[in-house]
Formats: sequence, C-alpha cells, structure tokens
Amino acid sequence: MRLTTDSFIIDRFFARLPWSWRWSVAIVGAVLFLIPLALLWLTEMSDPLFALEIGVFRVFFPGIVTVYLLIVVHLLEQTREKVARSLRPLLQIDDETFVAEVRRACQANPVGELIGAGIGILFFFAVVGYPVGGTEVDWLGLYYYLGSMLMFGAVGWCVYAVIVISRLTNTLLRQPIEVDIFDVTPFQPIGTQSLYLSLSILGIVVLAFPSSPYALPSWQNILITIALILVSVIVFFANMYSTHRLLASTREQQMAIAGDKLAQSYHQLQELDSSRQDIYSTAMELNAWSVAKHELKQTRSWPYNTEMLRTLFVSVLIPIVMGVARILFTRR
Repeated sequence: MRLTTDSFIIDRFFARLPWSWRWSVAIVGAVLFLIPLALLWLTEMSDPLFALEIGVFRVFFPGIVTVYLLIVVHLLEQTREKVARSLRPLLQIDDETFVAEVRRACQANPVGELIGAGIGILFFFAVVGYPVGGTEVDWLGLYYYLGSMLMFGAVGWCVYAVIVISRLTNTLLRQPIEVDIFDVTPFQPIGTQSLYLSLSILGIVVLAFPSSPYALPSWQNILITIALILVSVIVFFANMYSTHRLLASTREQQMAIAGDKLAQSYHQLQELDSSRQDIYSTAMELNAWSVAKHELKQTRSWPYNTEMLRTLFVSVLIPIVMGVARILFTRR
C-alpha cells in the first residue's frame, strides 16, 4: 500500500481525465510545442537554420521548462514514499497515527499553490517588465511573453511544491523517535531527496542555455540564473536541516553522557591509585569511555555523503562554466 498521496492541483486534475498522467503531460507538451511551431510557419520562418541563427527557437523554451516542471514535481512527490518507509521503524507511534501524519503532511493547500504561482509571475514582471505595444501585433513575441509568464508561474508553483514535499520529513521528525547516532542509514533517503530537489531547480538553469546560444546574457538572465543557483543550494541544506538538528542534538546528549562517565571513571581511578588498589578494570573502563566519546565526535549529523556533495558541486559548477563560456564566446 502506498503511504503518501499526490496532492497538488494538477495531479488531481489529471487524475480525473480518462487517460493516464503520462498522456496528459504529453498532450500539454504537444500543445506548447505546436503553438510556437505554427507561429514560426505563419511568420515565414520555416528555414530551421535561419530560425536558429536569429535565436527564434527560444520561443520553445517556456513550454519545455513548464513540461519539465510538471514531470519533475510528480517525480519528486514519489521520493516522500522512501522517506516515510525509511523512518517508520524509528518512530515510536502506532501505525494508524503514522499513516494519519503522513497523509496530513502530504496535503497541499490550493491557495498556497496559487500564491506560489502568483509570486513567480510577479517576479517575471519585476525582471522582464510589461510588453511594449506597436502598430502591428507580433504574435510570436506575444506568445513568447505569455509563455514566459506561464513558465515563471510554474517555477513559483514548483518552489511551493518543494516546500510541501519537504514538509513530510519535518512532520515525522517531530514524532517520538529512537535514533542510533552510529547508524544514519534510515536518514539517507532524506539526503537523496534533498539532492533531487536541488537538481530539479538546477535543471531549469541548464535548460535555459540552449534557448538563445548567440545572445549576450542580459542582466535579467544573470539575475535569474544566480537566484536559481542560490535557491537550489539553500533547498539542499534546508530540506535536511531538521534531520541535522535531530542528529546533532542526539550526538550532544550521548557525548554528555560519555563525558560524565569518563569523569566518574577518572575520579575513581585517582582514588584507587592513591589507596594502591587494583586499577586495571577502572583503567579499562576509562579507556572505553574515552574511545566512545571520540567515536561520537566522528559521527555525521548531516544525512548526505561525499558522493551527494560532489554531485551538487558539479551540478552547480556546470551552469556557471556554461555561462562564462557563453560570455567569452559571444564577445569574440
């Protein structure tokens, strides 16, 4: 039985249609692809090489990103299932309460989705501005403008979706939980989910570069790219912060216990040595607590490994290198 639920507006809408979710996304993608294709043909830009040379193919970019976000959010929702099942053995609650908490955490607020999309559209107006009217209607330019506005709204909705998806972890970690500080394996799906959330946002940046390869980056493009990169890094660590806080708190508690035991053994060793009694067993106990405290210091409090961190670093570096290379190429 699946524990988590798909709770976003678009999922509920697609679920009511007589065909599968994949066909629904394919239809949306086909519409967003055929409209600019038809406009290119109507404006007599049927020559692909000429259209590519003047960067007209960038009109496909808003549709590509919108469909990409629909797919990504749907896939990211499924990462919650692994998180829930991985944390279940640690939670000190009954199955009925567990299922209720999971379902409650998965519920998205439709108002929040609309607000997220609205913030994305407002950001679009802030960095792009309003269209300038002319004597003739530029249908291709109008579509690109409206498509870009839709894309920014989808990005805002995606950011809200990321917040909702990460909410399950925070909800479950607030329940009574038993943590083995030496075994963070049950928390690794949270690190994997954080990486996927971050990479999904970086994917927007990577998709943006082929849309207009011969255009100089404007300050709006640079601002948007920097914002998305920063958001991706923040999302990576923010999604794991509650886990980090739990593991760090557990480690500090265990280290405090080990420190107290170490101090007790040390004082007992001093007393035995001053009275010339056998100190072997006490010395062994002192050494054991010293090793335990040292090992506790080495435990990890973040549920990511070196491979995840390397993947994030390379993924952040790729769009930066691509941007610098494009600037150098276009200035020659």
